[in-house]
Amino acid sequence: MQKFLGLGLGGDYIEPDYIALNELAIAISEEAQQNNDEEASTVDDENIDSDLREVVPTNLKMTGSAKTVFVDTKTRWWSTDNMCVRLAEVKAPIQYCSKKELDTDGSANVHYVECDYYLTDDEWKILIATIYVLNCFKRGMKLLEGEKYVTSSWVPVQIKFIHDRLKQGTQTHIKEKPNPVEVQRMSKYLLKDFEKRWNLGAENNNPNNNIWNETVQRGAYNRQYGIHPCFVIAMCLDPRFKHLNTNVCGVQSGERETIWEKLLKLMIAYRNKLESSPIDTLPTNSSDEQEEESQSMNEDDDSVSTADSFTKMVDEEETDKNVVESSNKSPNMVVQQCRFELQMYKEATGLSIYFNKRNKIYNDVLDWWKQNEKSFPTLGALAKQYLAMEATSAPSERIFSKADRIITRDRNRLAPDTVGKLLYISTNLGFYEEYIHEHHYDEVHDKYHDVVKLANEE
Repeated sequence: MQKFLGLGLGGDYIEPDYIALNELAIAISEEAQQNNDEEASTVDDENIDSDLREVVPTNLKMTGSAKTVFVDTKTRWWSTDNMCVRLAEVKAPIQYCSKKELDTDGSANVHYVECDYYLTDDEWKILIATIYVLNCFKRGMKLLEGEKYVTSSWVPVQIKFIHDRLKQGTQTHIKEKPNPVEVQRMSKYLLKDFEKRWNLGAENNNPNNNIWNETVQRGAYNRQYGIHPCFVIAMCLDPRFKHLNTNVCGVQSGERETIWEKLLKLMIAYRNKLESSPIDTLPTNSSDEQEEESQSMNEDDDSVSTADSFTKMVDEEETDKNVVESSNKSPNMVVQQCRFELQMYKEATGLSIYFNKRNKIYNDVLDWWKQNEKSFPTLGALAKQYLAMEATSAPSERIFSKADRIITRDRNRLAPDTVGKLLYISTNLGFYEEYIHEHHYDEVHDKYHDVVKLANEE
C-alpha cells in the first residue's frame, strides 16, 4: 500500500509505481466503457446464450462518465488527497477487478486485471480513515484562500476544527468504527507538530489553554507561534462568531472577558483619535451624491430657494456645534458610550454561519455590517479594519495556472505584453460583466464588446 500510495509510514516519500497505476487505470476505464456500451446496446438476440455473457453486478454498472485513478504529483496541491479520495470512490470496481473468481458461483472473472498493488481489506480501512483525518487541512486551506469574502475571522475557527479532527484521529474509534493503529500513530505525530505551531494543547504554557495572546510570539526564522491577536479581534467583529463559542472558536470561558476588554480598549482608542481631529473625520458625500447635486444645480439655478439655503446654513452651524461638543466630551462619557455600544452588539441578533448549508454557502458578514453600521458606528469602523482577506499565495498560483492555459504549445510565441493583457482580461472580465449589468451604461457596454472581441481575436 505504501508504494501504491507513494507514502511511507515513517513520513518518507516513496516513488509510486506509475506504470502499474496507469495500467490499472486504463484497464478499469476500458472495462467501464465496455460495460457502458453493452448496457446501451438494444440488440435482443434470442440465439445468444445468456450463460456465455458475463453480467456485471448492478451496483458496479456505470451511471455517468468513466472515472480513472489519479496519480500523486509532488508539484500539485492536494494531489495526494485527490488520489486517495478517487481510490475510495472506485473501491468497488477495483475490488471486483482484483478477484480471479466470482463470489457468487466461483466461476472465472473475465474482468480480472492482474496487478501487484491491489489493496487488502485492512489497507482500504487505513486509506478511508486517513482521508477522514487529513481532509480537514484541505477544507481549511480552501476556505482561507478565498478572494471574494472575509477570511480573517475564519482563522481561529479553522484552527479549532483541524485541532479537533487530529485529536479524533488519535482515538481508537472514529464514528464508532475501529481506527487503524497506523492512522492513530500518524495523527499523534501531526497533532504534536500542530499544537507546537499554534501553541495549543500540551504545548500551551498557559494552564487555561487560552488562544488569546496579547503580543505576537515569534520563534526560529521569525516564525509566528500561536494565533495572531488580529484574527481573534476579527472573530469578535464577525456576527457569526461573536458569541465566542468554545466548540466552534476554541475560546475558553476564562478568556472571553479578556478579549472583550481588549476590543473595548480598541473602541476607546478609536473614539479618542476620532474626536481629537473631528473635522478630518466628518462624513462626506460620496462622489455619486456630489455629482447628482451638481447636476441638479446646473440644470436650474433658480430651483435652489432661499429657504433651502437657510436650511443648509443652519445644518452647517449645527454640525460645527456638534463637533465642538464632541471634542469637549469627558473620557468617562466616551468609555460609557463604548461600553453601551459593545453591550448592545453582544445582545444583538447574530448571523448564522450558513446561508445554504447543503450547498456550503456561507452568509456574508459584510452585508450584515452594511445594514447595522449605523447602530454600531465605532464597531463598524473597526470591522472595516479587521474583517479582511488573509494574504495567501493562492492568487499567484491561480495566475500561473491561467498562464499555463494561455501559453500552450500552439501559442508559444505570444509577446509578454499580450500575455499580460490576456491575463488581465481573464481575471477581471467577471467583475466587468457585473458592473455593466448593474449600471446598464451604453458606453460601458460598447467597451465591453470591444474587450470581448479583442479576447476572441487573441
